[in-house]
Amino acid sequence: MKEKKNKELVIELNMVGEWFCRGDRGWEECIENVNFDKIREVWDSRNDDDFDEGEGCDLNSIENYILNGDFGFIWDDDEDSSNSKRGISGCMSRVDDLLEGKSIIIELEESLYCIGIESKLNKVECDYMKYKIELMEV
Repeated sequence: MKEKKNKELVIELNMVGEWFCRGDRGWEECIENVNFDKIREVWDSRNDDDFDEGEGCDLNSIENYILNGDFGFIWDDDEDSSNSKRGISGCMSRVDDLLEGKSIIIELEESLYCIGIESKLNKVECDYMKYKIELMEV
């Protein structure tokens, strides 16, 4: 865990995943410093009725995925896109999971990412593969 001079909560996170678009596929791995205070600031400042996904444009890619989740792409039968826990309304539960040391899955229309705090990228990649295996069993 890293702290900036003004005591912001900054943690190095790992992200692995794949994307697929128009017949092309790709694999991504990255490690970035994530500022949870910045995510919270955007979360607190949003207007639920009219939140523009671009409002968090000063966030890095991992921070943006944590904030927006699946951007309203998927929701359960008892949800709609405005209150899906996989979307922006689930941001703080994703933050809680990450701070507890758990990995989170972000499932988008053309990509799937796993984000985690484990200091070794391999642990996050294993969590990603476990999720993919569970998806294929269904």
